[in-house]
Amino acid sequence: MKKSFKKIIDATIWMSNFTKRASKEKIDKMGVEVGYPEEIYNDALLNSVHKQFSITPESPFTTAVSMSKAEMVREAQLLREPVFKDPWKESPLIVNARYSLDTNTIIIHSGILQGNMYSHGSPKYMNYGAIGVIIGHEITHGFDIRGRKFDKEGRKQAWWLQRDVDKFETKTQCFIDMWSNFTIPGTGGMKNNGELTLNEVLSDHEGARISYKAYRRMIEKQQNGKEEKRLPGLPYTPNQLFFINLVQPMCTNIRNDMKKFWIQNMVHPLSSIRFVGLLQNNEEFADTWNCPVGSRMNPADKCTLYQ
Repeated sequence: MKKSFKKIIDATIWMSNFTKRASKEKIDKMGVEVGYPEEIYNDALLNSVHKQFSITPESPFTTAVSMSKAEMVREAQLLREPVFKDPWKESPLIVNARYSLDTNTIIIHSGILQGNMYSHGSPKYMNYGAIGVIIGHEITHGFDIRGRKFDKEGRKQAWWLQRDVDKFETKTQCFIDMWSNFTIPGTGGMKNNGELTLNEVLSDHEGARISYKAYRRMIEKQQNGKEEKRLPGLPYTPNQLFFINLVQPMCTNIRNDMKKFWIQNMVHPLSSIRFVGLLQNNEEFADTWNCPVGSRMNPADKCTLYQ
């Protein structure tokens, strides 16, 4: 995945060689944590961390109070100690993946490595279309509105040339304008907040490109260009199934009153528009599905970022 993004950065025509070089260094330095932290098997460490915590089987409330007290003690013990940047700030059981700005690390929780998102026995186009896109999404967070302000060591500082910053902001305005024009059904005409959702939109956009290019690279390098077998009984090509599985795991629906709250407060676009906008900007999707230029899913004018 990181190799595919480096190739995308290399081919970005508006970016200076200086910023390209620094960006590729950041990609190389980017850490990857998958599943769970290694410390989870260190019994001595876990016993030390949780020695203030006691379980009372007959009283869940007492257990919860003990847990809170133990956490407060542990936090107090860290006072004036050297700062330890831990990318694992959430339970590995959570169905989630994220990017850590201050450690320049992507974290893929074990909770998301299951079901439609990832399966060891599934065709690779299914896994690349689901968890691969998620991984590409998290990589891109290191180069979105916030991520580009942190260098390869996780330090917040200017490491791009100003001319590249200006061009980046010009490119992102297209996404803001596009995503501000999506009207959400069931909300009385409310539109998506393009500025609020910008970071996630950018990472969706590039994450899909990264994963698709990584998949095609895998087919060329590992399988000598031989396509994988199709799913039995379905007329779809491997490339088409990549995009089908891209959208399938995240298909959701919520009440209309919740949609209004979501538009005003949540950084991810609602799923009813999230992948429509993503795929409208994706040239590989249009080619794979033979969408005519100017059609709903292949508009002539597209927003591009790292291109």
